[in-house]
Amino acid sequence: MKINIGKLLGAAVKVAKKNPSLVISAVTALGPVVKAIKAETKKPRI
Repeated sequence: MKINIGKLLGAAVKVAKKNPSLVISAVTALGPVVKAIKAETKKPRI
């Protein structure tokens, strides 16, 4: 399942303009998830 990053960013920008505080909380919540994903993608494929 591929996520369209462009659409995702577009939606994020729309939300950011309406509700900046929501975006800040979302970013802080997603921080550890993003780090985990980056760590996962750095692992060599078996």
